[in-house]
Amino acid sequence: MALKKKFGETTDPYPDAPPPIDGYYRVRQLNTWYEKNYGEEPGIAVFFEVEILEFDTMENLMNKVKWVEGEPQTALGTKMTEEGEILQDVEVEMGVGAYNQEYSTEGLAQEGATGYAIELPVDTPYNKFVEKAYEHLKTLDLFKDAEDC
Repeated sequence: MALKKKFGETTDPYPDAPPPIDGYYRVRQLNTWYEKNYGEEPGIAVFFEVEILEFDTMENLMNKVKWVEGEPQTALGTKMTEEGEILQDVEVEMGVGAYNQEYSTEGLAQEGATGYAIELPVDTPYNKFVEKAYEHLKTLDLFKDAEDC
C-alpha cells in the first residue's frame, strides 16, 4: 500500500533544484497510543511517519540529504579530563556543518515526508491502522491527487 504523486511541485524551487519526479509515498513507521482516563471513554491515537522514494528507482530521497562538516568552533562548556576530573566553563570544540543536498529535510517535509497523527475509534481493528493512515493522507490537500499504488 502506497501513494504516487509528483514530488517537487509543492515546494518553492531553489536554485539548481532537481526537476519534479514521481514520488512513491509510504507509511514507514506507525505507533499507537491508548488512553483511558477514569470515568471517560477510551481513545486511540495513531502516529505515523511517511517517507518518499523515487518511483522509478525506489531510492529513498532522505538518502540524498547529506551532511558536510564545516569549520570547527568553540563554546564554553563542561569537559572531563582523562583522569576523570570535570572542568567547568572551559572552551569546548564544537563541530559545525552545513547541508549539501539535492533535497532539504524541510523541503521533504513540505512534500509530505513528515509525521502525522489521527484519532481512531477504540474498536478499530489493529490490522486496519495502516489503511486508516492512508485514508487520512488522502483527505489532505497535499495528497488530493495522489494515486493508490
